[in-house]
Amino acid sequence: MNNDIDTIYYTIQEVANELRIHDSTVRTQIHTGQLKAIKFGKSWRIKEEDLKNYLARYEKYSQNDHLHNLNKLLELVLSFERDGDNKYIEQRVYLKYLIKHIERF
Repeated sequence: MNNDIDTIYYTIQEVANELRIHDSTVRTQIHTGQLKAIKFGKSWRIKEEDLKNYLARYEKYSQNDHLHNLNKLLELVLSFERDGDNKYIEQRVYLKYLIKHIERF
């Protein structure tokens, strides 16, 4: 069990600065329930653990979206081959795009 005294809390502005996003984006994430936060008087605080959990979920969804987009792109490139179209230039462009995104993993 976590000792509340040892728990690290961040302000909305600290989270926004760390993630390089606008503080209103952090507020929206809190108000929609996507990011857990605690209200102390008029101020919101985000536990370090809750921020890590939020980022882990976001990263998981980002990777899934990225993989979905790569699969769609690969299907498109392969469809050129199946159709027998003479679209060599388009294939090269799509393959370069595909390779660039695969290297990000």
